[in-house]
Amino acid sequence: MKQLLTVVVMVVSVLGAGQAVRADAQRDLHEGIAAQRAGAYGDAVKWFRKAAEQGVAEAQFNLAQMYYHGRGVPQDDGEAVKWYRTAAEQGTARAQRNLGWMYLKGVGVLQDDGEAVKWYRKAAEQGTARAQYDLAWMYANGRGVLQDYGEAVKWFRTAAEQGNVSAQNNLGVMYATGRGVPRDAMAAYMWFNLAAAHGHEDALKDRDLAAAKLSSSDITEAQQMAKRCLSSGYKHCN
Repeated sequence: MKQLLTVVVMVVSVLGAGQAVRADAQRDLHEGIAAQRAGAYGDAVKWFRKAAEQGVAEAQFNLAQMYYHGRGVPQDDGEAVKWYRTAAEQGTARAQRNLGWMYLKGVGVLQDDGEAVKWYRKAAEQGTARAQYDLAWMYANGRGVLQDYGEAVKWFRTAAEQGNVSAQNNLGVMYATGRGVPRDAMAAYMWFNLAAAHGHEDALKDRDLAAAKLSSSDITEAQQMAKRCLSSGYKHCN
């Protein structure tokens, strides 16, 4: 019985110590965030590093950002990649998306479209609209995957329905050209109109091109489609 009690006490002590370490790491993270907001980047790096080295994924991502932008440390793409990867491997979607971009552009790491797709997909599947757009672009252009317009449309739509303006414009292009979907000038006009309303410059030109293929009544209906789509929070966009 004494041995059992000793083991229980030891387990409780270890658990308590682990919780204290996690609490300290979270405090370090919050100190870093406060320092960053105050513009004290050197201090922010110090606190982020302390928390990052204790496994706090948000601190790892923040430390990567500091290296990428050269804030509080000399700019270092290699260190940025290191910490993006560390956070990405813990499932941090923003780090996964940024790591994908680093692979796509060959920044701080050897250029690798396949790795870019891998990390974009991980972030996209967690609901990150920008990564969904990036993954769609890879499918549309056959980068790191076999070109597949159907998959491109799927991911452009997923991002567009989260309000990603570039995805809305590109989805319009897919409808206008009949890539991955049947050609549909009204659907193209609707998505161009939504993107244009949010300031996408190319969408303004594309919308006018789509309008040239529509009657005035079709344009009115397409405008109503866009209003219905937007007012429903992108739930009724078909």
